[in-house]
Order: sequence, then structure tokens, then C-alpha cells
Amino acid sequence: MRRTTVLAALAGMLVGSVVTASIAIVKGADANGPRRPSASDSAAPVTAPVTRQVVVDSEVIAGSLVWADVEEKIADGGVVTAMPVADGAQLTPGKVAIDVNGMPILALHMDFGLWRDLTLGDSGADVAQLHTALAETGTYPGPADAPVTEQTFAALAKLDPRLAADPLPARAVVPVDASGSTLGARGITVGSRLGERTVTVRRHSDSLAVDDGGLAAEYAAAGQGITLYGSDGKVAWEGRVADVTTESSRTLLTLAGGGALPAKVASAAVILSQTAGPVLAAPRTAIAPRADGTSVVRVVAADAAAPTETVVDVGLCNADLCEITPRDNDGAAPIRDGTLIVVR
Repeated sequence: MRRTTVLAALAGMLVGSVVTASIAIVKGADANGPRRPSASDSAAPVTAPVTRQVVVDSEVIAGSLVWADVEEKIADGGVVTAMPVADGAQLTPGKVAIDVNGMPILALHMDFGLWRDLTLGDSGADVAQLHTALAETGTYPGPADAPVTEQTFAALAKLDPRLAADPLPARAVVPVDASGSTLGARGITVGSRLGERTVTVRRHSDSLAVDDGGLAAEYAAAGQGITLYGSDGKVAWEGRVADVTTESSRTLLTLAGGGALPAKVASAAVILSQTAGPVLAAPRTAIAPRADGTSVVRVVAADAAAPTETVVDVGLCNADLCEITPRDNDGAAPIRDGTLIVVR
């Protein structure tokens, strides 16, 4: 009796499975269900539009990216008489960083410091740097390439009266970055005698250090464009590569142009080449080479029963797109921005 009951239960389960399967088959074939691609759908060409844009061929820089910050000594003797900026704090251009022996050391946005003590009539690149920095603070109205004049000392006096006298000591000015330089004065307080302990400034360098064993130096070159990206993937800075050097196991890319450099860089790409302006561009997969050395794309026209081949000259390519120039093809469909072409 028990065996008969078990067999009956199994039979019932089997019948239920068949019924369930039948229902599933019927529902799959129901007109209201999802439509499956037909053979003609699968055979239809996949298309993409021709675009008009600047074609850029770039190389993503591999390796961790950090700024090659530079630490410069600004005071190594005398007694600290005032510390308006704390150790590790950011220095503001136009403000005093520290007083030593009662004299200020003024922070100014400059690429490099003064070469010598400056007096009336002096001129040169360091004077031009000083004038440009003073103009940024709104204190100097004169031309940057002018020699040192009373106007120069008047501008300095507006920032700190103790700098009004001629000459201006070279040590009285420290170059800093507008994007953030910090004071290094660990363990130093007002009254500290400098000697073994020194005061430094850590500057943001304009050189991007790539920990890549020098690999970037094989494709990056002076004059190329470069784009820096933040952690959000957005463009943080665009400019150019001014110089490329290798140091130990890293590549140093000195950058120029583009304004203030970002504090942090998540990734970067060097522009190897690009078109002079917007051009017609097609996906690489849409361009087919022929035995005679020419290349063609298949144009989809609304009034044509099938795609037509159009001969094109291929220019600059990147991983995805190529610049194309249609030849004067008799009877071929024209190609312009938005024209649909077959990609496979």
C-alpha cells in the first residue's frame, strides 16, 4: 500500500511538471510576450553616424602620479621674532611667513627667488618676477619689465613697512605657489635660535612624478598636450608638457600653461597628436581596407535598397575613431556629419 501511494505521488508530480511546461511554452509563444529577434533582424546591419569632431590620439599615463614637491630652506640663522604662520600651514602670497631678527620674510607668488639683494636701477628676470608678484597683490601698477624704482619699494611697503628701505635683501622674499605652499618649522617657536633647525617652504612643483620606471619618457615629449583628471573622472587641468626627464625609477613631466595646477591628480593622458580642427570621423570598425590599397565605408541611404560603398582617405586614428575624407566618388552616397554607416 505504501509503495502504491509513493508511485501515485510521483505520477502526480510528473503530470504537474508537464502541465507547467506546457503553460510556459504557451506563454512564451503568446503574442503579448517579449518579441524575439527574427533571422532578418539578426542579419540587418549595425550602423553608427559619422561625426564632425577633433580626433585626438592620446596615451593614458600608467603608474601612480604625485607632484614632485620641492622643499627650500628660507632661514637657517638668527632668532625667530614672530611666527604669523604655524608649522605645516599654507602660505598666502603677499603675507609675511615668519620674522627672523625682527625682519620679515615675505611670501610672494614667484617661480623662483631673488638672485641678489635688489637696489634702485636693478633689472633682470628676478626683478620681473618680483614686479609680477607684487602686481598680483594689487600693490604695484607699473610694468613687469621695468627696473627697480621707488614704485617697487612703495609696493613692498604696502605689504610690510619694514621692506620700504633700499636695498631689498634677497632673503626677505620667499617664492610660493598660488595653489598652496606650506611652512616647515617643526619644533620652532618665537624665540627659537636657528642653526641646526631651519625654516623651510614646501612648494608644489610643476613637475608631475610618474612612478613607472621611466616608461612615460618613451612616448611623452616637450610640446605635447596633456590632460589631468581628478578622482571624479572630470578634467582638472589642461596644458602642455614643457620638459620630460627621468629620475631613478620615475618619469618627471614638467607642465606649463593651463593656469593653477590641481593639488591632486588621479590620472593623466598625453596627447600624442590631434587634428588641426573638427573633421569627419568614423568608427574604426566601419572602415574596410581593399586589395588595391584604398579604404571604403558602407553608407546607408534612406532611398537606397542596400548600403553603398564609398571610398575614403583615412587620416589620424585613435583606439576608436579615424579621420576620413570622402573621395570624389561618382554615384556614391555623400558623407557628412550624421550620415549612417555600417559598422559590422
